[in-house]
Amino acid sequence: MKNFVDQPPFKTSLFDKIRHYYWKIVPYDWRPRRLLYRIHCFVWYRYTTIKPRTLNYHTWCDRSILIPHMMFEILSQFIEQECSPGHIEWYGEYGHKIKVNNKEIFVMDEMKSLYDWWHNDYGKEYQRKCDEIWEEVETCRPEYYFRKIESHPQARGHEDYYEYDPKFKTQENRTKYKDLLKKVNQIEQEYEEQLQTNLHRLVNIIPYLWT
Repeated sequence: MKNFVDQPPFKTSLFDKIRHYYWKIVPYDWRPRRLLYRIHCFVWYRYTTIKPRTLNYHTWCDRSILIPHMMFEILSQFIEQECSPGHIEWYGEYGHKIKVNNKEIFVMDEMKSLYDWWHNDYGKEYQRKCDEIWEEVETCRPEYYFRKIESHPQARGHEDYYEYDPKFKTQENRTKYKDLLKKVNQIEQEYEEQLQTNLHRLVNIIPYLWT
C-alpha cells in the first residue's frame, strides 16, 4: 500500500485555473451568482427596506410616529414570515426565554403578546374608543367665530391676531364638550404610555429576531 507522500501530485485543470484566477480578480459581490442574487433582492425582496402596513402612504410622517410603526412592522414580518413555522426551537427544553417583570417566559410568548397588542388593542380598540367619543363630540360641538385682537403681544405692526371664539348653544353643551375632550386626552395619554412601555419590551427581544 502506497503512502500518502508516494501519491502523484494533484493536477489542476485548466478550468480550475481560470476559475481561481477569475475569483482572484473579481470581487465576491460582483460574481454572477451574487450579482443575480443582489438584483433579485433589489427588485423583488428588499430585505433592508421596510414599509409599515399601518402607514398607508409615502407622505410626510413625524419620526416620533414613524419609529414605532417601523419597529412593530419588523416584529410583524418576523412572526408572519420567518419564525412561523420556522426552524428555531421556541418552546420546549431548549426554548428561548426572557425575564419579564421578574418572571421567565418564552420569548415567542412575549413576541405574540406585543404583536396582538399592536394589531388589536392599539390598532383597533384605541381608534374605536376615540371614534365613539368623537361621535358624541359632534352632538355638542360649538360654532367657531374669529375674533380680532389688536392688542395681543403676537400682533406685530400691521399684522392682525385672531383667536377662536366658540359659541355653544347651551351651557350644558359647553360642559359636555369639555368633558369629552378631556376623556379623549386621557385615552390618548393612556395609550401613549402603553406604547412607550411596549417599545421598551420590543427592544429587549431584538437579540432573538433572527432565523
